Amino acid sequence: MDPKPRFPFRRTRGLAAAGAPPYVLAIFDAGPAVADRYTIIFGRDLAVPPDSTHPYWSIRYLASSSDPASPHGMSQWGEFREQVARGYMRCTTDERIGWRDLPENVRTHVIFRAKE
Repeated sequence: MDPKPRFPFRRTRGLAAAGAPPYVLAIFDAGPAVADRYTIIFGRDLAVPPDSTHPYWSIRYLASSSDPASPHGMSQWGEFREQVARGYMRCTTDERIGWRDLPENVRTHVIFRAKE
């Protein structure tokens, strides 16, 4: 039997075919006008399951600029409650993009941060 409750999300189609790591659930691009241009949402492997103190999944995401390793760039972890993550993924005006749409330096950074 699975030790964690059923995860409430499915991975965005095409991410596996594009070579995205299995822990990447979805990727969004808010455009060049904002510092946290990219939002990378992670799946079950990096999520916090419900327990007796909080009854919902906490879905982790990484907000990143287009040059996260630069002194002027940004890369910051965050968490959505399950319901907020669902709303964001359904209603955001940010563009849903694929793994290969991320600049190579951002892809490398995402992998590095996910393994920290």
